[in-house]
Amino acid sequence: MTQLELLADVAAALDDLRIAWTLVGSYASAAHGRPRTTHDIDVVAQLRAEHIGPLQQLLGERYYLSQEALAQAVEHGTPANVLNPRSGDKLDLWPLQADPYQLAAFNRRKPVTLGGLAAFVQSAEDTILSKLQWLRQSQSERHYHDALGVAEVQHGKLDSDYMRRWAGELGLAADLQRLLAEAEESVGSG
Repeated sequence: MTQLELLADVAAALDDLRIAWTLVGSYASAAHGRPRTTHDIDVVAQLRAEHIGPLQQLLGERYYLSQEALAQAVEHGTPANVLNPRSGDKLDLWPLQADPYQLAAFNRRKPVTLGGLAAFVQSAEDTILSKLQWLRQSQSERHYHDALGVAEVQHGKLDSDYMRRWAGELGLAADLQRLLAEAEESVGSG
């Protein structure tokens, strides 16, 4: 089983339960920028308490998915892991938060096709902003390089006003300015 098959199974369960979802993280940055290998899949979904039992029932036969972890995810906004015990592949299921930026980003998701799977992916602008947020939290330069790859590949197509507005509200204005300047220099010299 591949990561894409895991994603297809989780997507089918979410769709069956009419739970809106979108890909974020490395899959989103690969869709808009430069592909890279990743050890997990990150999905944001409109999970609510009433989805916990049915979702676990749909996925629990093939994957490890704890009802307790789902309940904690919904209550605290933390991810619930969907694990394939045979391959070790993992999908992190994040509940959509009622925060203005998270809602705006979720509403801007874009339809894509990945290996024949119809999916939604976070917009390029929101992928950049999210990667900058993760950089702040984890100090992993991998997030910066992912965001830079998106900015370079999407150069000239990004909604800069949208990104600057939210970067200001998220305390990322200087980070975004630095990233966009580096992308401009890279694209201009290439």
